[in-house]
Amino acid sequence: MSPPLSKATAAQWNIARVALVTGNMYLPLCCKPKMLTLLKAQPGLLEHTIRSILRTDASDSNLVVFIADGDVMAQAQIATGKTRKSALQKVAHVSLEITEMVQKVIAKIKRESPKLAQRLAGVVHWKDVAADRLCAVAINSLRRCLRSASTDDERMIPTAMKQLVKNLYTQRAQKCGLSNIFEEGSLELVSDPKNAHKNQKRYTALEEACILELGSIMTGFEHGGRRFTEMRYLNTDPRGMSYISAALQEIRFALALMPAKNNDILNLKLSCTETHGLVLLNLRTEAKQEAPRKKTEILRGHGATEEKYSHEMKDHSWESPKRVLRL
Repeated sequence: MSPPLSKATAAQWNIARVALVTGNMYLPLCCKPKMLTLLKAQPGLLEHTIRSILRTDASDSNLVVFIADGDVMAQAQIATGKTRKSALQKVAHVSLEITEMVQKVIAKIKRESPKLAQRLAGVVHWKDVAADRLCAVAINSLRRCLRSASTDDERMIPTAMKQLVKNLYTQRAQKCGLSNIFEEGSLELVSDPKNAHKNQKRYTALEEACILELGSIMTGFEHGGRRFTEMRYLNTDPRGMSYISAALQEIRFALALMPAKNNDILNLKLSCTETHGLVLLNLRTEAKQEAPRKKTEILRGHGATEEKYSHEMKDHSWESPKRVLRL
């Protein structure tokens, strides 16, 4: 066994890390009022984010902006009590405004920075992602696996999903002042005959939103002849995506233990054979920037690793824990 390197010995080498090849990236923008308010309140944030992603990552990778609208966002709103019609209308309105902002920023970057512009692959919406064949297969297989689990290993998938739905619903309930639909300390819904139908409807809607999101993260999506698999997630609260990341790791771990006894399990195992990066771009407020730095709390799944780096430009700053999802 080799002895550990001393500080003096380690200091003899100066190693510069240069990423020559990475996967193509996507920047999801959730079509919810909070994201729209953020982008309106901080002009230049979107442009800064896109430029920083392109400058930070390898020069061979391309970036597409993913407008997360349609069902993937509407189902999450239905889970808070909105009707399907109301949720879809609200999401469509926010999508229209965010899309207009994105198109203006992309046009500006193309005018001012031709080299960066070459790597901007445009804009996609949820309907484009849902139409991707590999993504659709993963989503449908995940739905069926949740309903047909019969062994202990297979039941790990619905358990991970229930834990994810509970974590996300509890977070939303705290923010919106809603009553929690889950029993405290349990993955079971509250025993309340009067509200049983309403609670089940909200659970089902949030579970569907999670299925759509997990399936798209597993496979990425194709656009313009390229596959985009590496997420760069701009946010002001990383808890939601941290819960999603941890659940995906649990599902990957469970799939690794299972024999491919049917097509759905086989499809999911194949979807999870490749490692896709998930980087959180955690926007910090001025108050947080001035406060002493504390260790970021990270919810880990099986095999997740973390790498921190900071971006600062004009008035925008964030810390970015890099979560590499591994099977």
